[in-house]
Amino acid sequence: RSLSKFSNRGRKVYLSGAPQCPFPDRLMGSALNTKLFDYVWIQFYNNAPCQYTSGNTKSLFDSWNTWTTSITAEKIFLGLPAAPEAAGSGYIPPDVLISQIL
Repeated sequence: RSLSKFSNRGRKVYLSGAPQCPFPDRLMGSALNTKLFDYVWIQFYNNAPCQYTSGNTKSLFDSWNTWTTSITAEKIFLGLPAAPEAAGSGYIPPDVLISQIL
């Protein structure tokens, strides 16, 4: 709440966070419950219970639905690795992302 004093007519200060996909995030859960976040980038990788695995979108969709119905934020983003080497697990090939996720 104290960050809001840095916003003015010409400049808005935004509060964002990037929790991991298990809900609630054990480190950010309390902060997200304040409902003060403008943007939340949820990390849907490196967590088998809530990420995409080859041929299985259910875990990712179930987790996405939990997040989007449980937190208040102006925008909620699907955080994904851009390449297989960018994360230990959870990479979604572009063709699968387009045809099955988006």
